[in-house]
Amino acid sequence: MRTWLFRRVLTLKRDYLFPHFNTMPVCFFIDKHYPYGSGEMPIFSSFWQAGFEGADFVTRQGHALSMDHETGHDSRHHDDYRALSPFNIATVRESVGWRLVDKSGGYDFSAIAAKMASAKENGIQICWTICHYGWPDDVDFFSEEFVTRFARMCGALAAFLRPLYQQPPVYSPVNEISFTAWGIAVGLFPTALTEEVDSMQSKRQLVRATLAACDAIWAADPRARILHCDPPCSSDFPRRRPHNPTRNRGVTHGAVPGVGYVSGTA
Repeated sequence: MRTWLFRRVLTLKRDYLFPHFNTMPVCFFIDKHYPYGSGEMPIFSSFWQAGFEGADFVTRQGHALSMDHETGHDSRHHDDYRALSPFNIATVRESVGWRLVDKSGGYDFSAIAAKMASAKENGIQICWTICHYGWPDDVDFFSEEFVTRFARMCGALAAFLRPLYQQPPVYSPVNEISFTAWGIAVGLFPTALTEEVDSMQSKRQLVRATLAACDAIWAADPRARILHCDPPCSSDFPRRRPHNPTRNRGVTHGAVPGVGYVSGTA
């Protein structure tokens, strides 16, 4: 197994998250077979990539989101892919939506198949994010079933998509492990627990689920490549708000990249 780490420094201001939020998006790539840069099997079809919002979590108010539907991309994906051609973008990131496809007694991959058909017509490579902040309502996040059920669904997805890919498919089992763990800790992504949840407790569970998902994906399609994306961050509160060093340290610590735990380097 070989690993590569790509980093890019950005500064984002998001008042709904932090008064000042410094983040460094990290793409951490794990590949089992093909050396990076080898001419025989490139990883991505284009350097620049497009991403379509696909978060599907249930809010604190109980509203079940499907950003794929809210943006209209679920019905316009063919046109959206075609619109990328003038920019020479041939790789996109899409979300499966675990909560959306995991139905009682089986899986509904019809929306996945439709996007794959549109992608083929437009010469687009899809890299799939599987868990995008959401999970089925009837599973306890901190249970062992969360891990096994997620892995089972990932294996079924990889088996479904295997005949549709001539090149090795790329999967991101859990989107932004560290941010998701922080979101659980502060209640942005509610779990069944009512007491305060430590972000490291959530992160360990997400890492377990990710590792189990990787094994299930590779069992279904040994060609598959795994892409982990995570935003390590630190918070810096402005002068107009009281300084809280304890909260500062908690936010920064909670955002330590989950990819380090996945790779065994943390």
